[in-house]
Amino acid sequence: MEGFAVVPSCERKSIPWLVIKGVSDLGNDDFGRLEQPELADKAARVLLKGLSNWPHGVQYNEKQNEGLLQLADVIRGHSFELRRELFNFGGNLALQVNNALRGLESVVGFYTGSSLLHPALAAHLSRAVKEIALNALKHGQAKSVRIDVDPHGVSLDDDGKVFSLDDLSSANEGRGGQLAWRTFCRDHLGRLKVSNVPRTKWQNSIRFEITNAHPNLPDTKLKCRAIVELLVRPAIYVHPECSDIYVDIRKIEMMTLALDTVEEFQPLLESGKKLFVALTDPDIREKIESAFPNDISTGQLVFLQDDPDAVVKDFNEL
Repeated sequence: MEGFAVVPSCERKSIPWLVIKGVSDLGNDDFGRLEQPELADKAARVLLKGLSNWPHGVQYNEKQNEGLLQLADVIRGHSFELRRELFNFGGNLALQVNNALRGLESVVGFYTGSSLLHPALAAHLSRAVKEIALNALKHGQAKSVRIDVDPHGVSLDDDGKVFSLDDLSSANEGRGGQLAWRTFCRDHLGRLKVSNVPRTKWQNSIRFEITNAHPNLPDTKLKCRAIVELLVRPAIYVHPECSDIYVDIRKIEMMTLALDTVEEFQPLLESGKKLFVALTDPDIREKIESAFPNDISTGQLVFLQDDPDAVVKDFNEL
């Protein structure tokens, strides 16, 4: 089912694709899952054997390697590429660009969630980048616009007509772009380093450099996200090789269950693990602060919470 949806889109955009069919969620006619482990193991073995022989005859020179790395970034969701031939300029171009960059705010938020600069940073930065991308296609006649997101910031490159960010502030038209850029400048300019120096192969390059208080957090979220299962004990499972752990307790609704889960922080901290804890309830945070004051002061336990007061305080300390 997923392949049926993905393949036509990839073919239209000339994106290489490979669909691997393993086993469905309901592995037999009785709608059970007992056969899943065995079937998944067989599918993985077949995949491993097949991938060892693929691709054939490919010479990995520097240029091809760069393309493969870019493709990998797009697949992981770190990058977005807008190619001119994929857009209908007779239709609503702004809507098309917005749809093409629909996941941008989520990706920026993932990487900047611990920046401690401003709770609306991801939204405002994403809006500004979308407007700049729209202008590059609509007014700059760009054939390609590329957006890359990483733990240290966001880059936007295009091969259209040369422009300056000052054009967004002084332009007589482009109300959406003006408003998005002015909002971004009002709340974030001065807190972020913004450069407008073209990089190799591009006519325009804009870099929004972000000072992230925990630059290794995105990697921790990907590789060492704790599994919180309230029906078992211990409720928190982490891979034993993880030294930094991301624990999300925002969706635990009952206070009792949340506090029961927090009690399991103790053995993890005693074993030398560093915990990044995502939470929203100030009362639970207060309980954690009273239970683990030393771990918090040493930075072994870090809160990830959208607190405007904390944002201002932390920024003033930078």
